[in-house]
Amino acid sequence: MTRISHAVPIMLALLALGADTSEPDLRLRASPRWSFAVAGNARNVLLTAEIVGPETEEYYCPEVVWIWGDGTRSTEESDCEPFETRSEFPRLFRRRVASPGRVQPYRVCVELRKADKKIDRSCTKFSVR
Repeated sequence: MTRISHAVPIMLALLALGADTSEPDLRLRASPRWSFAVAGNARNVLLTAEIVGPETEEYYCPEVVWIWGDGTRSTEESDCEPFETRSEFPRLFRRRVASPGRVQPYRVCVELRKADKKIDRSCTKFSVR
């Protein structure tokens, strides 16, 4: 029992050391990841894109492009103070979607862009059963 209790903090420390925190990263998650289509009705899914890591000017106030599984895109533009005078650093971007009531897996991606240049991209899947 004592070996296990000592192993947990060591494993957590090793994971923390292995995490690269010098560069920002974009992570996308869907909630819920699995839902059930009841009588073919659509389900609401919350997509959350999050910038993790340090604040950098490159990731500040990006254009957010949501890319749906069929290839269609929707874009959100940001309107922010200049980086030097910012009072906040937007790190979360959310989109609530109604998933089709068809039973299948779905894939969605999000891109951060600045001046028509892709900064980062992250994808996730969610399923309707």
